[in-house]
Amino acid sequence: MKTSLKFIVGLIVFIQALAICHAQQIVPIDLSKKANDIIVRSVSPFKSIDIEIINRLPSQDYQVIVITKLHEIETLSFPNSRTKADEEQIKCDILLNLIESINAADEESKLPKLIGDLEKEMNEVSIEPSENTPSVSNCITNYIEMAKVVIASTMIKVEDVTLNEGEDLEITIIRKLDDGTSKVWKVVYTTQKRGKWLTSWGFSFIGQVFNVQKLYFTKFDTSSYVITKEENRGKLIFAPTVFFTWMPTKNLSRNFSLSYTGGLGFDMEAPTVFVGGSLTYNQNISIAIGIVAHRQEFLSGEFKENQIVKENLSKDQLHNELYTVNPFVSLIFRFGENPFTNKEK
Repeated sequence: MKTSLKFIVGLIVFIQALAICHAQQIVPIDLSKKANDIIVRSVSPFKSIDIEIINRLPSQDYQVIVITKLHEIETLSFPNSRTKADEEQIKCDILLNLIESINAADEESKLPKLIGDLEKEMNEVSIEPSENTPSVSNCITNYIEMAKVVIASTMIKVEDVTLNEGEDLEITIIRKLDDGTSKVWKVVYTTQKRGKWLTSWGFSFIGQVFNVQKLYFTKFDTSSYVITKEENRGKLIFAPTVFFTWMPTKNLSRNFSLSYTGGLGFDMEAPTVFVGGSLTYNQNISIAIGIVAHRQEFLSGEFKENQIVKENLSKDQLHNELYTVNPFVSLIFRFGENPFTNKEK
């Protein structure tokens, strides 16, 4: 009874093992993957291979060729029977194959790996001359020199260019393809900007130092009028101003910066022009001093002080407007909007 039970169990195990050995292997071939490459996959022997070709175009015809090839069995050889000449010849063959692969490459994306493999082989091979096989050692030497030439041919040296601040260098590489189209690479090298213009609003005060405005009026005296000088109590003239200041890039991160500045007064009917230097604190607050060209009123050349006239003359009749130069000082703020404009409620 025990013998029969053992036989039955053994038979079941054998049948299951046989079934496993003959189980099918499903191997898909995906046509959506990159073509023109040889893909090698491992499968188990003694099992049925179910090959499925997927992602084929329904409107296209395909030719499927199935060939079974027998692995060639290596020849018998003694351990360590390979001579130094054989090893050096193999190295020569590897170098030559990599050199030819680089020369035959049709896509730039393949070159980094090929060049890396070639440089690795160049570093690993020995080019010490062999007394017994000088021709093989010479082949390694020659191929290493050839490899250096081939690697150098994969590079194009562009002339040295020095960029200043605020300049860009644009390089375009074009390769014509066999179908008449072009492959284009464009690279732009850029430097930091030279600086930037800051627009700020200034509370400017013009000092009547170089040219003092003198105003006159006609004072009634019995039956006539006398041209009389007004007392000038205002030594400073206020002028709201918009300033434009050049800030070099190197000064943008500094707390204090000295710069040239220029400004315009808001009265366009009587333009006022400011030119000077400014000391700026963190780009937003500045103090500026310089000279300003502005319009002032002076007694007309046909009149003089204390002259007697028969009628009461107006201010416009008594004066001429002339442009003069005076110093100014200004406190400047970098607001986000014009502070001198009245906002409508």
